[in-house]
Amino acid sequence: MTSLSTESSLVSSRTVTSQVRHLARQASHGLIWSCSALLLLDLFFIAIFSSHWISSALDQNAVRLSSHWHLGKDGSYSELLGYLKLAVIVAAMALISMRRRRPVYSALALLFAVALLDDAMQLHERMGAALAGTLALQSSTLGELLAWMIFGVFLSIVVRAGFVRSPQHEDRRNAILLLGAFGVLLVFAVVADVAHVVVLHEFRYRTVDALLTVMEDGGEQITLTLIFALAVLINRDVRTRDLVPSTGTAHRVKSLP
Repeated sequence: MTSLSTESSLVSSRTVTSQVRHLARQASHGLIWSCSALLLLDLFFIAIFSSHWISSALDQNAVRLSSHWHLGKDGSYSELLGYLKLAVIVAAMALISMRRRRPVYSALALLFAVALLDDAMQLHERMGAALAGTLALQSSTLGELLAWMIFGVFLSIVVRAGFVRSPQHEDRRNAILLLGAFGVLLVFAVVADVAHVVVLHEFRYRTVDALLTVMEDGGEQITLTLIFALAVLINRDVRTRDLVPSTGTAHRVKSLP
């Protein structure tokens, strides 16, 4: 029984790995340049924030950093760039759903749309504060965790339903890749966020705050850039496959220009 489970796991791993290689072969020069530019912008914003933190540590009279350049501030340049990435990801999934009638992509579009709305409107913070007040929780952080759990249950049901109603193996593999990437995003957006609050409660040092901000918000933006690339490649993959008549065997074609 254990050997069968291990073998199934290895086959699944190999299948997903082959899908990653298949998608990578479809990357155009335009996409590579676009993602490189986004990644450089991510690193630029991280560098601006980090350099100001270092200069502030060395000189207490250093010029105060504008909130527009702060990685962790809502409405900052870095956050606005994140909104743009999420909007493109949602659009890429929604276009597949509208044109090809693939329910799993509708579910993925909703998943990232909720992430976009949460980022732009602080949904889990507001909901967490309301839950903390209603349930008399000790802190708003516990309320935010409960809010994330509610979102998670709802979105898990939606994604599961879309997965079941999309029998194509390629679409399921694409969904697994995006869900895995979304899981990495949650590590920075949720786990690192909670760790930031807990650690700062015990150690109120600017250095600790700056390091955790780079880890949380910088990691989140870099992950979003990778998901952006993956979403565009998946959109291209679906369009490419639909151009090839189905004959019951796998077809491989060159990427669209």
